[in-house]
Amino acid sequence: MKLNPFFQRLATDIPLLAGGSEVMLLQTLDVDNPLLAEHPALKGMKAELKPKMTMHGEFGVIPVQGMLATKPTFWEMVSGRVEDTAALTELVSDAGRNSDVRGVLLSVDSPGGFFLGGPELADAVAALAARKPVVAHIAGMGASLAYMVASQASAVVASRSALVGSIGTYNVHADFTRMMENMGVKLEVFRNTEGTLKAPGAMGTALTETQRAHIQAQTDRVNGVFVELVKAKRPNVAAESMRGQVFIGKEAQAAGLADFVGTQEQAIGLLKRLTA
Repeated sequence: MKLNPFFQRLATDIPLLAGGSEVMLLQTLDVDNPLLAEHPALKGMKAELKPKMTMHGEFGVIPVQGMLATKPTFWEMVSGRVEDTAALTELVSDAGRNSDVRGVLLSVDSPGGFFLGGPELADAVAALAARKPVVAHIAGMGASLAYMVASQASAVVASRSALVGSIGTYNVHADFTRMMENMGVKLEVFRNTEGTLKAPGAMGTALTETQRAHIQAQTDRVNGVFVELVKAKRPNVAAESMRGQVFIGKEAQAAGLADFVGTQEQAIGLLKRLTA
């Protein structure tokens, strides 16, 4: 049985997404022909879809937009607005090495993404902010993984209607046991004797309590990474503001998640003051 790409990604990564954003990936196109995915034309088009830094005077503008994931397929990038986390990390690192770039504006509008590659992108932003001023402007959503990244900037500016925060982690297990039973199929998984945590909830099987506890512990550990990154830059953010909820504009400022409420032009004005 062929799975939607979203379920395939859930099997190998941990989502850091604002609630309801899964619909974006559930609607991605599915391609049955693996050779099509490797077609040279698609590879070229995928390269064109990668994020690019533009210049606003002497400041680089890097888009952190759409859902963030490592090595997205062409179809995910086209139909699900999925952005390559590794490509963004490379852009941020390049901006740090480019002497013509005096500062960087992160243009953020993203519901978040997946854990793999996420902390590395956040670390790259923190390293850049240690060398040059970085202002994150959240025009739409700066949620979950996207907020993790934005929080590492020198300053965060949110628009009045921006949705900011969603600090939290969740994991999903799709249980197909009933569906397989209805199809008249029964699956059994044989693990090595010590491998009680190997392939938890493999296709057509239910989770054991030990496996449930392991996934919960893993989810909590990933959230610990998230919280640690935010607190390193924003020590005054209260635990009460990191329960997975989002804040709007001035609420985000009051909670310490944003420094200012304003437009992108105002964010660029702040960037100019920081480089003066």
